[in-house]
Amino acid sequence: MAESFRTDTGLVGITVSDESFRELVKELDRVEPGLRVVFQKELKDSLEPVKKSLLGKVPGQPPLSGMAPGVGRSPYIWKKPKGIVRTTFAARAKEPGMVGAVSIEFSDRRPNAALSILELAGTANKGADGSGMTQRGMNMVKGLSTAGYPLRSGPGRFILPNWKGEQGRAFDIAGKLLEKYAARVGRRISG
Repeated sequence: MAESFRTDTGLVGITVSDESFRELVKELDRVEPGLRVVFQKELKDSLEPVKKSLLGKVPGQPPLSGMAPGVGRSPYIWKKPKGIVRTTFAARAKEPGMVGAVSIEFSDRRPNAALSILELAGTANKGADGSGMTQRGMNMVKGLSTAGYPLRSGPGRFILPNWKGEQGRAFDIAGKLLEKYAARVGRRISG
């Protein structure tokens, strides 16, 4: 199964997609009307523990004192996001080439966009002049490290690095459900 990380939409999220979804979804409603909806609901419900585990790695309190509500300025206000498991299939898939996807998204839109900013702060910022991070940005990254939130191996501080530990479980859940519903439609779905 393929995966992608998105942070350019005001969301921190993980998307899992595979051609197997397309094949299965085509058959589900052909075999039994409404079966696709049942599959989507079961998939979303089954991935809730993964979402909760990832959300549990996000601090409830602002990692930096200047990001507290009433103190910080937009978009640097910290609020623990709510997570959502989404399923998009066939024509409703949002990204080009995505034929079917399951995503776990953590929304923190303005004015509370600090999670999206801090998740990847210091990873690839070229700064306004293209010469690197500003002094203010370097101070923020240093403050995060001092507060116990350094960049970890690979991208991210909170959700993305913890996805590595949950990825196998999420793929296993999705794979088992694909097999369960593939058996229900009477065909073996490639995967």
